[in-house]
Amino acid sequence: MEPLNTDTRRKALINYLIFFTITVSLIVVAVFFSFQVPFKENEQLSRQVEIVKNERIFTEKFERNMNDVMRLFDSLNHKDANIILIDGKITEKIQGMNGMIDSDTSFVGDPSSQLVKELYTSVVESLSKFHSAKKELREATSKDVTLGELKQENARLSSELNYVKQSLNVYMMAAAQAAKNN
Repeated sequence: MEPLNTDTRRKALINYLIFFTITVSLIVVAVFFSFQVPFKENEQLSRQVEIVKNERIFTEKFERNMNDVMRLFDSLNHKDANIILIDGKITEKIQGMNGMIDSDTSFVGDPSSQLVKELYTSVVESLSKFHSAKKELREATSKDVTLGELKQENARLSSELNYVKQSLNVYMMAAAQAAKNN
């Protein structure tokens, strides 16, 4: 005994299986993407965390070098400081900081990182200008000391010259007296 609507039943079963397969595949795809999205987000967040770590490491190194330069500037104020050696170390540190900025790859691309690079560059330029100002101040101070010493020497020599002129006048008068007497 075979039912009369076999074709209709078969079409209904095939339609059911097709819609069931489509529905199940949609659910599977949705579940797959719901798992896939967090992995991509995690990957992206991991890259951002790595960038922030690198920036923090760079900032700490830069700050350490900047503090070293400032200590060297302070040591220039001591009277017994070897100025030439300290100036060389300061120049070396400033060039190293400039090299750090130029070699860091985290400043490429992002406009906000370019602003940070400009900030670091302006700090290095300020340190360099401060170093030049310290040199000029030291040279001006040494010129003032030399000028003061030269003024004192000039005053001493002028007084000696006056003394010699007076002595010469005395000797000339004595010679004129002696010539009159003879």
